[in-house]
Amino acid sequence: MKNKILIVGMGYVGLANALMLSQKNDVIIFDIDKMKVYNFNRGVLPLGEDMYETFYNKYRDNIIAISDESQALSNKYDFIIIALPTDYDQDKKAFNTTSIEDLIVKIIDHNIDTCIVFKSTLPIGFTRLIKEKFQYDQILVSPEFLRENKALSDCLNPSRIVVGGNKIYAMKYVKMLKNVSKIEKEKVFIMNETESEAVKLFSNAYLATRVCFFNELDNFSLIHNLDAKTIISGVCSDPRIGDHYNNPSFGFGGYCLPKDTKQLANNYPYADNLFSAVLNNNNKRAEIIAQILNRDDTIKTIGIYKLAMKKSSYNCRNSAIFNIISKLQNKNLIVYEPLDKTNFNNLKRIDDLSVFKQMSDLILCNRYDALLEDVKYKVFTRDVFNEN
Repeated sequence: MKNKILIVGMGYVGLANALMLSQKNDVIIFDIDKMKVYNFNRGVLPLGEDMYETFYNKYRDNIIAISDESQALSNKYDFIIIALPTDYDQDKKAFNTTSIEDLIVKIIDHNIDTCIVFKSTLPIGFTRLIKEKFQYDQILVSPEFLRENKALSDCLNPSRIVVGGNKIYAMKYVKMLKNVSKIEKEKVFIMNETESEAVKLFSNAYLATRVCFFNELDNFSLIHNLDAKTIISGVCSDPRIGDHYNNPSFGFGGYCLPKDTKQLANNYPYADNLFSAVLNNNNKRAEIIAQILNRDDTIKTIGIYKLAMKKSSYNCRNSAIFNIISKLQNKNLIVYEPLDKTNFNNLKRIDDLSVFKQMSDLILCNRYDALLEDVKYKVFTRDVFNEN
């Protein structure tokens, strides 16, 4: 039996879930971006992941996008999945959940008797307060653990499924997911909504902490002229530590790790908690790298090779490299970024790679690329394993 599903938000979480669920369900995606909706219905997808086009073409009869809110809320659904962004508000020191709260009001005003599923990252305790405020128990929290550029693949082959809320609704939701993806029984965790919110934040805060640990090891290696790769390989041979997520970088950034760690840091009543220390350490990493570059007076022009956090990524938002850029002094900065044409920080763009190489005295890159092999002597990176 097909479920009728409304997904709110056509970001990488909403889109990946919509395409996955369209295999055996009728899916409507609502997004306020009219051009994005128009293009989607013509087969022009907003994100370029490899599997998206295949799924869209195969199941397009089961999925449609709309930008009219009244139209979206005028139907009856088995599930309404909310995948709206919850950016961190620096002034309030908390996630901005306004759009989600406004949407809940509208859903209830339309008398839609449905199961609401939060995919958005939320402050711990948010869902319980919403349920009490509106006296509406049919709300689940099911956080996503998706990698950029592999979001649909991760939906289909999840590391685990975490669902928080009323067990009857949770089991119904899990059953629907099992029908369209490969989920091992022991990887399904049903808990209360607050515990589910905590799983997401603590998972990302741990990853941020691990990034900082290996960057701190790399800082030590830089200062003492040691081979970081050799030390890391020795450390990670211990199975309790493991040989994963251990490649030094310019720091953590992107959509989730910074904001989730900030939220957790502010969930605690004391200022010197672990998560505050992790955020401070991430900023210190940028300072150390900038100091190394600033000391060399022979470097006049620094070329920034790609702004995104990961290889083949379109996500330049909150990329760690911007933290370093802000700390560089008396340097002429140019940037080569073929995947995103945004004029970031008014950096001078060089779209011809050969010209970019020629103009740069030093090339700063978070993740090494074989296209730089001919100018390897100019490259500054801490990518010791050549991995994302």
